[in-house]
Amino acid sequence: MQTANAAINQWGPALVVCLVVVLGFFYQNSRTNDTNARIADLNARIVDLNARIVDLKETMNLRMSDLKDFLKSEIKRMDERIDRVDIPRVLK
Repeated sequence: MQTANAAINQWGPALVVCLVVVLGFFYQNSRTNDTNARIADLNARIVDLNARIVDLKETMNLRMSDLKDFLKSEIKRMDERIDRVDIPRVLK
């Protein structure tokens, strides 16, 4: 019995420290998995954001093209109106 108590007194604290280290390892590993899940979620949001930016670019390009066409038609219309205006003979 004396030998068992000596062994427990000698190895008991070491076993407790080992157990705490192993439990800490498992806890940290679970926190790492949580972090990995959060990073994966962030990557998914970035992909969604990139898709939204591409859609916005396409929409803006379409609107700019429509605006260019509108301005060209308005300039052409104004040019035609100026051509129709009779210039008085005095100015000629």
